[in-house]
Amino acid sequence: FDNIVLPSLDAGYSWDLGSLYTTGEISIIENVGQTSVNPIIWFDASDDPTMIRDASDIIQTAVNKAGFSADINGYTPTADKPNYELFNGYPVMNFWYDVMLSPVAQNPKTVIAVVRETTGANQDVNLVTPGNNTDYPHATFKINRSSGEAGKGELFTRNAAGDTWFSVSGRNIVGDNNLHLVTYRWEPGQELAIYEGGERIETNVDNNSIIAADEIGIYSHFWGSQTWSGDAGQVAEILIYDTMLSEEEIDRVEAELADKYNLSIQSTTQGMQVHFPFDETSGLTANNDASDLYNGTLTNMSSTEWSTEAIKGGAVQLFGGNNGEEDDQIQFNDFASVDTDSFTVSGWFKVSSTGLGGGYIFNNNNRYSIQITTDGNLKVGYMKAYYSDYATFNDMVSNRTGLKDNQWHHVAMTFDEASLTFSLYIDGMLDLQNTYADPVLNRDGPLLSIIGDHVYSDG
Repeated sequence: FDNIVLPSLDAGYSWDLGSLYTTGEISIIENVGQTSVNPIIWFDASDDPTMIRDASDIIQTAVNKAGFSADINGYTPTADKPNYELFNGYPVMNFWYDVMLSPVAQNPKTVIAVVRETTGANQDVNLVTPGNNTDYPHATFKINRSSGEAGKGELFTRNAAGDTWFSVSGRNIVGDNNLHLVTYRWEPGQELAIYEGGERIETNVDNNSIIAADEIGIYSHFWGSQTWSGDAGQVAEILIYDTMLSEEEIDRVEAELADKYNLSIQSTTQGMQVHFPFDETSGLTANNDASDLYNGTLTNMSSTEWSTEAIKGGAVQLFGGNNGEEDDQIQFNDFASVDTDSFTVSGWFKVSSTGLGGGYIFNNNNRYSIQITTDGNLKVGYMKAYYSDYATFNDMVSNRTGLKDNQWHHVAMTFDEASLTFSLYIDGMLDLQNTYADPVLNRDGPLLSIIGDHVYSDG
């Protein structure tokens, strides 16, 4: 193929061409981070067929995966075109003062990218520039800058005359031979913010008037009546939105990219496998908001158990032991086969004063679990050994009592395989912590992962 144009998709979905050259398939996938809005541009060097290049691996077109519009691919209009290369095993678009443009006549509001600075010097390098027919582009999303605070990421705006500036700066990444996750958020005329490694570094006001963009340049700039010129750097993946993503959505996108590129970031959702927000209002499926896998099935239930009485969003009420009936529970048994060394399980729960003890707030294949006791304690444990007719566990019973009080409580259970440290937190406070001699035993077992057994759970 020398040209691929993809039609627009409904909000929340994008394109994946990863199997195009092997099976001939083109797939529709959820957006990175399951965002509710589509990016206007999504260039992904690891999706090989989207990098249309010649025999020398010089990229001619970067196919837009975003499903936002019919024909806004990245194109390289000059002889200065980026190369397709590998960096530490990860495909990248390598720019060495090359040019890539996209005919998107919109100002970016959120830019999230996995990039590397390659000049090795403190040069003025632009990551994303919305261009127009004035001498001064209104906004520039940069990897580093040569004036002021040397070598730091920067987002700035300026007026048409080029004499009023507002900016925010990140950390120094010049000469650092690593991929970096950088995020810029811009609310035109109101706010600028820059993030690196999942952490918001700086926020500032933006009082400049908005100037419309004619094109968007990737590692390219438009300056002082010049035509587009190229800059240097490597891009593994870049997503550009014409919407201000929420902090929660930014965190989810960053966490998914960090997992993909093995980057360490400050994130509450990095590595998350299962998240049940329980915001459904009917049906017998609890959707996993963290991936396309491991959805939950409401078992021994009738679809009337959904509730809006929750800390956030929704909740589901679970009953058990009523007149000999089977206990209500949510099963996501495909998760039971997922081996783990370290883990974190957290959520909100509420148990009435008359609620039965022994119910599982969470149990993954009997390997690790959280229970509410008859006395209103929490019991947590993980399996350390299994024999033909019995298993042994490392268990802890919380110091905190009285949790059957018809109030919402937050629980978090963590195990660190490196230190063999097992910890229990209740309502944000460390309740118990022990170090054991045994790791978690991964075994096939009954392949049962459940939430429930006469408790009331809120995600």
